[in-house]
Amino acid sequence: MSPSHYASISIPTRFINDVVKGWIVEEINIWNFDKATEEDGVTFFEDEYACQGYFQTLEEKLVEAQIPFDRSSSGSGETKPEIRYYRPGSIDKTIMVTNDGDSYIETYELKKLLNLPTPTDVLLKLIELLNEADPAVVPLENLALEEAV
Repeated sequence: MSPSHYASISIPTRFINDVVKGWIVEEINIWNFDKATEEDGVTFFEDEYACQGYFQTLEEKLVEAQIPFDRSSSGSGETKPEIRYYRPGSIDKTIMVTNDGDSYIETYELKKLLNLPTPTDVLLKLIELLNEADPAVVPLENLALEEAV
C-alpha cells in the first residue's frame, strides 16, 4: 500500500463547475469537499491521507482541462515535501520544499559553482538554480480575478 501524506490543492473557484466538483469528490471524498475554504476567489481543499501526498487522477484531469492549480504535499522519511504549480501554457513544475514550505537549493549544487571558470558563469548558474528552486508563478488569486473565457 502506498504511504499517505497530507496534501492540499488550491483551484480558482471560477473553474469549479459540476464536472470539476465530481472529480474533486471522487479523489478526496465529499466530506473533505464540504470542508473546503475559499479566500480571494481561490478554493482550498485538503486531505490528511492523500495517497503518496498528491491527487494523481484529479491533477491529471485538471491539466487535461487546462485548469490552474497549486498542490502542496507534506513528506516523511524518503518522501520530501513538495509544491506543484500548474498554469496552462506557462508552467507545470514540482519543487521540493522544506517542512515549512520554503524552497531551497541543495548545498552540493551550490558547491558546484565553486568549480566554474568565471564569475559570470557562477552568476548565470546561480540564477538558473534560483529559477528552478523558486520559479516565478502568477498567483492563483490573480487568475481567479480574470474574466472567465
